[in-house]
Amino acid sequence: MNTYNHVRYVRQAMESVLMQKVNFEHELVIGEDCSTDGTREIVLEFARRYPDRIRLLPRVRNLGPRENWIETLQACRGQYIAVLEGDDYWSSVHKLQKQADFLDAHPDFSICFHAIRHISDDPNMQPRSEGYRSPRKSVFTLEDILLYNFIPTASVMFRNGLIGEIPDWFRYARPLDWPTHILNARHGKIGFINEVMGVYREHAAGASRSMKYVEWIAEFIRMLELVNAELGFRYDATIRSAICAWYFRLALHQTIRRNLAGAMKSARMGIVECCRSRKFPAAAVRYFITEYKVGEWLSWRD
Repeated sequence: MNTYNHVRYVRQAMESVLMQKVNFEHELVIGEDCSTDGTREIVLEFARRYPDRIRLLPRVRNLGPRENWIETLQACRGQYIAVLEGDDYWSSVHKLQKQADFLDAHPDFSICFHAIRHISDDPNMQPRSEGYRSPRKSVFTLEDILLYNFIPTASVMFRNGLIGEIPDWFRYARPLDWPTHILNARHGKIGFINEVMGVYREHAAGASRSMKYVEWIAEFIRMLELVNAELGFRYDATIRSAICAWYFRLALHQTIRRNLAGAMKSARMGIVECCRSRKFPAAAVRYFITEYKVGEWLSWRD
């Protein structure tokens, strides 16, 4: 668990971990990144109450989300790692047990995830459940996760030790969960458990809300370029297809915002990537258009 200024939410997040019913030993490793709003005091209180179940990593200086993610990940000692940000929570007491049982029974899988419930502090947004957007499919591969990140962070469990030494480029990547899933997916398949066992909370202070839409897309594209090099360009066509879809999505956003010059430029970049990949990004485009209500998905940014 990484947490920073989650005073309104972190208590519920930790309680949702402590309530887990499992037949194995487990610990909650918390990277508390020098919060300024009272989060650290709450985390310290819990660590004192549950010294045998919580291992707190209180930062002496603010590391930022990248370094805090990396250092907390590297500090985990368990056979499996489950991720929960300090502003989300798990809703099922059997979540960890079910995922550990799945990975125990499927040694050729490196990752499993489940459906989540998506809630917002915005009273005008209705809660919705989501996991992977096509319930007809329950097994995924590295090529699937290269197209788009369909794994909600609060839902994932993966085998520890698959990544090895963190690549240098990872320290400059954003987002952090997607490249983590990609690096893990090199070592096995991804399984989906079609059961809602966690809650993703969207709020104004969340990381995904802190960037403008154009910057957000640019970070995704940059991350995919870095991943492409890491994988030795063996999946170049798939990654180019994904980048193409992101440019098309940006062009749609800019068209809705009546930025026609920007939309034309983004569309041209998308066409270039499509030609380079020689593969139209049908799966990624269909994902963006059909599984997200386009107006709703685009309207909440700048």
